[in-house]
Amino acid sequence: MTTWIPAPEALRLLGVKRATLYTYASRGWVATRRLDGRRKLYRRADVERLRDRSLAHQGSGARSAATMAWGEPILETAITGIDRDGPYYRGVPAVDLVDTPLEAVAELLWGVPPGPWPTGTAAPDLPTLDGLRRHVDGLPRLAAPLEQARQLVVEVRAASGLPPHPDLTAAAVLCADHDLTASTFTARVVASTGADLYAVVVAALAAFSGPRHGAASQALAALLAAPAALERALRDGRAPGFGHPLYPDGDPRAVVLLERTPPTGALARAIERFAAIGVAPNLDAGLAALCAAHGLPPRAGSLVFATGRVAGWIAHALEQRSVGGLLRPRAHYTGWDR
Repeated sequence: MTTWIPAPEALRLLGVKRATLYTYASRGWVATRRLDGRRKLYRRADVERLRDRSLAHQGSGARSAATMAWGEPILETAITGIDRDGPYYRGVPAVDLVDTPLEAVAELLWGVPPGPWPTGTAAPDLPTLDGLRRHVDGLPRLAAPLEQARQLVVEVRAASGLPPHPDLTAAAVLCADHDLTASTFTARVVASTGADLYAVVVAALAAFSGPRHGAASQALAALLAAPAALERALRDGRAPGFGHPLYPDGDPRAVVLLERTPPTGALARAIERFAAIGVAPNLDAGLAALCAAHGLPPRAGSLVFATGRVAGWIAHALEQRSVGGLLRPRAHYTGWDR
């Protein structure tokens, strides 16, 4: 999600008239940047802060809607915290773990001691996310939860068909967990029903497969291959792989990946153009650069992401089980004729 947004989106989020938005900007409540000689961009974090402050004075339905979209925390967790320098896995900065085996990072997230790890079933070719999901769904079911957990991490990595390389391991570690993303929240909801870890990962992979989540690096690669569409995105100041509401000054995970595999070509030019308007690359841009540097097809970015994130999905599923209870939020029905 982009850090800087155009006026129409700022107006939509705030629900105010253009003159009011200009007043907010003139008073310094919303930071602005010039996109070209005429148009301005507005800092998303400032806009959302004003929106949330307004919603705090409204009914519970409006507050709940804001909470479910990058709003206030709705669950307690001991797994991962997000700070300006990136995610912390049980208090350890993820950026400090990039040279650590994924198995050790998984056990850190799960809060368990080291144990025996199985071998996985390698795929002959790089699958799609849908193929990866079907592979997980067809695995033989083990009984013990930690056996299931280790089997799932190993099988997802092996079935991804990715070559072994320290850069890919580093990326998977940085992808391992990131708070309550859509797929992680899905994992917790499914785990709260009492379903096993296989069902948890299958459901999480389904949520993960969308272009706004796990497939964002593929969407960026497609955009980079379409010069006209890329130019429109640059003019609008928004594109997959750029900006993040939790990191208004830049995604530290992207910094690590782009240092290991420096971008070239259209991606390098896009990063430079976006930097001129204060929009930094995020993790998905780092994954796109990683794939290009290693001669991997664009869909490999999603597979690298999934090989790491499966450890986080399992961590949240195990934590949800320990907390107990069914995750079942309420909706505010708007259809009563009263």
